[in-house]
Amino acid sequence: MAAQVNFVSEINSKSMNWKLKVRVVRLWENPDRDRPDTPFSIEIIVMDEKGDRIHASIGRFNQQIKEMGLYIMKNFVVCPNNMKLKTKDHKFKLMFTHKTTVEEIHDPHFNMCIFKFKTYDQLSNPQEFDNTELFDVIGEIVSYEDVQSIKQDDSIRMFMNIEIQNYESNTISATLWGDFVEQIKLYLNGSNDKPVVIVMQLIRAHRYRGY
Repeated sequence: MAAQVNFVSEINSKSMNWKLKVRVVRLWENPDRDRPDTPFSIEIIVMDEKGDRIHASIGRFNQQIKEMGLYIMKNFVVCPNNMKLKTKDHKFKLMFTHKTTVEEIHDPHFNMCIFKFKTYDQLSNPQEFDNTELFDVIGEIVSYEDVQSIKQDDSIRMFMNIEIQNYESNTISATLWGDFVEQIKLYLNGSNDKPVVIVMQLIRAHRYRGY
């Protein structure tokens, strides 16, 4: 009999024998501090069929994992989620080991919605404000400022302030950095006055003038 698939909400530190059926909704590399061109680890956010997510860290792991891929993953070290910036509010995170196994599968019925959006009301509510949580947001760009730059250490970083609006005509401000500035400029310049709607994934909230 096949082993039961667990849900993300069931994960705790009392076991390593978890079996998850999950989609990778985000993947990125953490560079080595001493060798910036060499990845120190791969970080992934995975989502189960209920839409619950958890963060996982991969050290040395030979099998290729890709964003939007659907996998059966088994056997992890479960540790507290003490990250300074939490990609998800789950109290635990997963660590891959040499015992971790990953099998890519195909299931057309598995949830394809990879976003968990915060509403503008949530972002404007001081009681729900958490500047350690990363979240997703969607909106139409209704205004934007010129590109600006700031010197940080030995590098110059470009940024752009924008204002986005939801379907209820509520607005919120956002700042885009680095490569995202060039991407948005291309969309805005090529829009021919058509609406430009953006989805921002794993962004962080900051208070502005006490709000």
